[in-house]
Amino acid sequence: MLAVTILLIALAVVNTITLTWTTAMEARATMAITRTLGATPGQISAGLSTAQLLPALPGAVIGVPLGVGLCSMFALGKWTVPPSFWLLGAALATLLATAALTALPALLAARRPVAQARGAGPQRRNSVIGPLGRRRQQRCSADRGPHNDPRHSPYRVDYVSDGRTAETSSASPAFADGHPAHRRMNDSIGRKDHDVASDAAGIRRLVVDTGEPRGWVSPRTDLVTALLGIWFGVGLMIDAWAHSNLTQLETFFTPWHAVFYSGFAVVSGWIIWQVWRNVRAGRQGLAAVPTGYLAGLVAIPAFAAFGFADMLWHTILGIETTINILFSPSHLGLIVTMMLIITTPLRSAWNAPDVGARPSLGRLLPALIGLAFAVTLVSLFLSYGDAMQYRSEGIVQALSMLRDSGAGPGPVGPATDRVAVAMVVTNVVMLSPVLFLVRRWLLPFGSVTVMYTIMVLMPGAQTAFRNVPTLLSFVAAGFVSDLLIRRLRPSGERRAAYWAFAGLSAFATWSLYIGVASATGGGLPSVPELWTGAPVVAGLIGLALGALFLPNAVTAQPVAPSAAAAGRA
Repeated sequence: MLAVTILLIALAVVNTITLTWTTAMEARATMAITRTLGATPGQISAGLSTAQLLPALPGAVIGVPLGVGLCSMFALGKWTVPPSFWLLGAALATLLATAALTALPALLAARRPVAQARGAGPQRRNSVIGPLGRRRQQRCSADRGPHNDPRHSPYRVDYVSDGRTAETSSASPAFADGHPAHRRMNDSIGRKDHDVASDAAGIRRLVVDTGEPRGWVSPRTDLVTALLGIWFGVGLMIDAWAHSNLTQLETFFTPWHAVFYSGFAVVSGWIIWQVWRNVRAGRQGLAAVPTGYLAGLVAIPAFAAFGFADMLWHTILGIETTINILFSPSHLGLIVTMMLIITTPLRSAWNAPDVGARPSLGRLLPALIGLAFAVTLVSLFLSYGDAMQYRSEGIVQALSMLRDSGAGPGPVGPATDRVAVAMVVTNVVMLSPVLFLVRRWLLPFGSVTVMYTIMVLMPGAQTAFRNVPTLLSFVAAGFVSDLLIRRLRPSGERRAAYWAFAGLSAFATWSLYIGVASATGGGLPSVPELWTGAPVVAGLIGLALGALFLPNAVTAQPVAPSAAAAGRA
């Protein structure tokens, strides 16, 4: 129950931030006009916050009884309704949070210079001239007479469609400009030509590549993509919690599947909208797909197909409740395509011109979120080797080699070899993406902390957050890794620092893992070789990963245009 509550709160916060921030940004031009009429930034912010509260108020009122019903469904009748003043306080807190989250971006946007804000809105072309339109203009211009006047042409082009022309002679009195038959024929031909040309141009805009270089979306667009990906990922975490903690699953149509697939629909719609905006601006084919968004766009129909296959699989073969859920072909297809979708901000930022070798945390945040959620997918399907799922007591017992001997009651914990293997697997899964990013950028302080905080959410959801001390040890390890990055400055050009960071980061992570387990699980393990040697083994594995990721130092060079084009997929 705690896991569902935490994940739903996180989802609500993400939705509120996304909606309020987008609303404030889209209203910048309107705010500029209001300011020219004498309104202050505070008045504008208060007005926009009030406008957001109008739909939030009925939502808060309706959400209380719906939330009570949802809790009763998840808790299966084993829960107590909170006091009325608690429910009232939650509704008021929701309204205040909505107003505050709207006021902040609105105030920032309202303080921008009026001239800059007036030009911040999307610029749209009045019309899009495709290949057919260009041929029409060229042909008509060629047939015109002196001074570019069509009345001096012996033959006048009335319509052009796919290269076929219909010419009328100006010498014929039946086709004089003022003749009714001429007007009727032109109206009929014009309507047919417009319909044919519009249909053909619409298809061409989607299929034919104009050859223009693909561009990048704005950092704000990448951030929205990442935030909507959180909705997608949190939906999967809720589903993982249900499969791990509920044994009464008998159908595909569940509330957690609704959250999961609605997240897919929202982030997919956002990606498709970015492509459609470029199509409307006149780009065609691959030129309409922003850099880094192609793989995610292709993965959208593939994910939908695997989702339909998963529904058929569950309907025919039933719901998996054991380790077999991690080997279902439909689930594997869903995870691969989902990974391509949520890592879209990472591919977008990889060669973006505004992301240098030392990006800020705010600019790199969408990429960090996308990659971290991709790691949670890997950890989900390697749950049988995930060291983050163990409680402190179980870790201490395993490293003390305590097992039930069968002679009577005694401490029972996970097998020592199982915990040791899980530590190796988790070490590789968590450290590899960090080394991947460190080879590309000098990560800003806080990057690894953000990533590790997201990574612990999946094992937390699977265990209903009964292993909080273990999860917090990894968050602390992310902070220590950020300190190491600031001190060592590892990069692709500094191989020694890169290798040192890889080894020391792994050593610190698993030292904290065992230290926190000992502090909260009953003391140090009784076998010193295990609790002293395990961090050393982890550090050596980290060093090996560093050598694999960066066998030789690289020389920083400008990215060639061809190389940048190759990385746009």
